[in-house]
Amino acid sequence: MSLTNFNALASLFVVSSIIGSVSTAWQNVFVPYTMEKAAPTSRLSFEAQSDTQIHGVNSAHPTGGVAQLRGKREREGLKISVWGSNALYLGVSIFFCITIGLSSINADAQVNAGLYVTSASGAVCIICALSGWRFLPVPETREMNERESFWLLPFSTCQYSTVVFSDLRNVSSSQTVKNLWQGVAKYPQAFKFLIAYTIYLDSALTLGTVITNLFNLSVRPSLVEFTAWTVVGSATSMVSATVFLFLFPRLGLSLKQWAIGACVIVTLIAIWCLIGISDSVGIGFKTRAEFYLFQVLQNVAGSILTPLFRVLFPEVFP
Repeated sequence: MSLTNFNALASLFVVSSIIGSVSTAWQNVFVPYTMEKAAPTSRLSFEAQSDTQIHGVNSAHPTGGVAQLRGKREREGLKISVWGSNALYLGVSIFFCITIGLSSINADAQVNAGLYVTSASGAVCIICALSGWRFLPVPETREMNERESFWLLPFSTCQYSTVVFSDLRNVSSSQTVKNLWQGVAKYPQAFKFLIAYTIYLDSALTLGTVITNLFNLSVRPSLVEFTAWTVVGSATSMVSATVFLFLFPRLGLSLKQWAIGACVIVTLIAIWCLIGISDSVGIGFKTRAEFYLFQVLQNVAGSILTPLFRVLFPEVFP
């Protein structure tokens, strides 16, 4: 590969990562929107006040109408989050399987399989986006403030997203960051939860990168095996997220309990990595079977924590 081609591919990867992150954040907005449609916050607040007046129920332990409405919100939020992620995992798995198939044809196809699949997947994504955007729900919009300009619209959009912090809609874009930090003091639990999830994401990304590098160094897989190993992760995420969606309303466990269980799995994987530091120990990501096993476990934990965060974070606000 020439230096020009390498720089072009690296640039495309950066652009793809940025667009992917922005689109993911934008898509997550529809989760609380769906939850609000399922059980409006105003109705939830009314039920909470009624329960407190009649039964003296503490809002930290909801019962009756509050518990039913909150359960409905959580189920609907998990449903859209899980099935949205499953669609992504399914698409990734299909294209990886096509890559494996192309790599098995001949040497030339094996070298260019990634390029073929990447180009085809990009074309499919564009077609699906152009045809599917019309089916998205339309949240309520707001009128632009006279002091806002078109070029500051992204910042004013952030201001609208954080209006719950400031309780002010008609403020200039320059007040956005100030209002946001004021909200930290007003809703400390939401801020702590956001920080905790950010730490988890960074840790999970680092752990996944380390395990991937260890897999390449220890097992030295072929292109086909590495792709198959990646498919195992995507398929596991899809299956385990669906199982989580099915079991959540039936086991009676809270989202907090599910989160603790998933975090325990991630912690055990990290401890297993530490065990492998010693050369005298025969385990700790040193065999092929370990990499496949923990690929499954890591994606099981991620498939629970990702939709769980999307649902829990909007619920932190009263």
